[in-house]
Amino acid sequence: MRAGTAPSAVRRAVIVAIQGAAGSFSEGAAQRLAGRDARVLSCGSFDELFAAVARRCADRGVVPVHNTIAGPVFDNAQRVRAPAFVEMARLRYPVAQCLIARRRVPLGTLRRVASHPVALRQCARFFAAFPACARVEVADTGSGVRDLMAGALDVDAVIGSAAAARLFGGVTLLDRVDDAADNATEFVLFARAGSRAAWR
Repeated sequence: MRAGTAPSAVRRAVIVAIQGAAGSFSEGAAQRLAGRDARVLSCGSFDELFAAVARRCADRGVVPVHNTIAGPVFDNAQRVRAPAFVEMARLRYPVAQCLIARRRVPLGTLRRVASHPVALRQCARFFAAFPACARVEVADTGSGVRDLMAGALDVDAVIGSAAAARLFGGVTLLDRVDDAADNATEFVLFARAGSRAAWR
């Protein structure tokens, strides 16, 4: 380095807010949309996610807006079109809902199965085939698998991703419990309007 020159600034990792924990489908979509070098900020709700982007706690956000089986995901499509935000990209993300438990058990013994409300709607045929299974709603698929394996969730199994099963050491009882093999969710990458992240 020549005298009198300053070292180049180290570029800060982009922070991307999602609703959900590690192992969720939102995390996988965020990595594809923003790159694997992006730092993921897990939020407990969509309200928290949008607030994180609006208040500059995150550079960008990734939200699901529509699922091919369950339809619209809350009002996220309308929220990303608000004047405060600008849409940057969209992704059709393939979804495979797995049935995950602490250990291998007969399916007929399951009585309580948990997942995110939208994920539960994607698995109507499974619940019709096993009517003794009660549906239990949790904040997201990733945290559901995490809490199941930690003994913090009083259910027999969780519907979530294969990535979550691998990450938290769950046993996959069924590889697919969603109603269609071409199940997919559309995700939107967005930023705060007028921010540098909006035009990078």
